[in-house]
Amino acid sequence: MPYKDRNSPEAKASYARAQEKYRKTDKGKEVRNGHLKKWLDKPDNKERVRLYQKEYRKTPQCKKSNMISHWKGRGLKESPDYTYSSLYDIYLIHSNCELCNVVLTTGTRTNRTKCMDHDHETGLFRNILCMDCNLRRG
Repeated sequence: MPYKDRNSPEAKASYARAQEKYRKTDKGKEVRNGHLKKWLDKPDNKERVRLYQKEYRKTPQCKKSNMISHWKGRGLKESPDYTYSSLYDIYLIHSNCELCNVVLTTGTRTNRTKCMDHDHETGLFRNILCMDCNLRRG
């Protein structure tokens, strides 16, 4: 029977018992991040996980999610016209700056690096620009 007051001592004690029970499997092995600690301590398994993560970082799905996370951190917001996914597609398609028409680069930051320009007050997308035009626009 659930407790009416979640902050009561009985409820807290019950929650603590449930947490302790969850931390242990039926054989008494500790669980860490959903994997058995014993399984992760084997060198072959650690190497397998490391290789999987390394390969995943190269996938377009990972690059897309990292780019969208970067834009969100910079203040870009979705609008009724654009979702993050459609903005990413637009970003990939553009190869020239929309103001000065110079060929854009990716990777190392230079004056010609591709930038996602947005309004800093509303957070809405404006253009795909080179770094020079983006800085000049402010």
